Amino acid sequence: MKVILIEEIVQLWYQYIMISKNFVIDTGMLKEYFKKDDYYAKEGGKVSAMFGDGVKSLGITKEASYEQFVALVAHRENSSQKRPGRLALDLTFSAPKSVSIGALMASDKPVREIIEQAHKKAVKSAMKYAQDNGFFRAASKRGGKTVSEAASEMVAISFSHQLSREKDPDIHEHVLIANHARTADGEVRTVDFGDFQSKRIVLDMVYKASLRSTLEAEGIKCRTTKDGFELDRVSQKAIDQFSQATLRVKTAHSVYAAKLGKKVSQLTPDEKEYAKLAFRPAKGADYDRALLMKSWQDRAVQVGLDLKGICSGRAVEEQVKSASQFMPNFIDLVVYHTSNERG
Repeated sequence: MKVILIEEIVQLWYQYIMISKNFVIDTGMLKEYFKKDDYYAKEGGKVSAMFGDGVKSLGITKEASYEQFVALVAHRENSSQKRPGRLALDLTFSAPKSVSIGALMASDKPVREIIEQAHKKAVKSAMKYAQDNGFFRAASKRGGKTVSEAASEMVAISFSHQLSREKDPDIHEHVLIANHARTADGEVRTVDFGDFQSKRIVLDMVYKASLRSTLEAEGIKCRTTKDGFELDRVSQKAIDQFSQATLRVKTAHSVYAAKLGKKVSQLTPDEKEYAKLAFRPAKGADYDRALLMKSWQDRAVQVGLDLKGICSGRAVEEQVKSASQFMPNFIDLVVYHTSNERG
């Protein structure tokens, strides 16, 4: 009975997972992340953070990370259309919509910074969890077979973005995990990204638990929702107002499901991910920041959004009641389930 319950919860959570994945297949695609004129990025292509034991051991720095990253993975590039190379895995951590709204639209700058830093801390927590719990593995040839084995020298770099393609508030972090791993015999091998893909649900839980815990500790109240949580001061009506991308993704799922002769509920997580990427629009033209903020303010008035007093000050530790209090044991159960599911 418990196993069935966990399976049902896992499948339900997959519907609302906020971590997407995509492979970087060539150096041209990789270079796009470092573009200084990328207006979706907060700091124009600058590396926001670095994760993994390989950052220190290989001497990776933010200033020279593009050249260093390319040096690690360029040999993975493959001109074959049938089997393109995999230079890196992009795990994109997206904040709940109300968190994005608070981070970009709250009137007080210190509050905006608190929310944004909570998001970045949560991403760091999830990536640390992945490294500490053996997600980072190598795919090695042993006796004519490909086997998965423990590895070191994980190098991951992240970029902070603030907008959706529809130019709604949408803070998200692109974390690029280099396809470079070293096994115990000292050999450099390709990364087995299997756990990062099949256990995204676990990273999603760690991310959300950390984010909510930090926000509530800072006095920002949250409410539980079917997909995790939202900020108390941001109504569902306001969330819908600034969720044009969500509508676009739902439409993409419906179109793709019809194409496959399925119901949307029958789509696998990978099929949903494919539809989301295949039907997304190209990035639009540049924009005027002041005009964008004015349009956001006008739309906020339409739905009665008022973010004044969103942060009541640091909460007493004993009063913080968040998902993080019970998440560790639940995460262990989901890890067990997804591990068995993979093999």
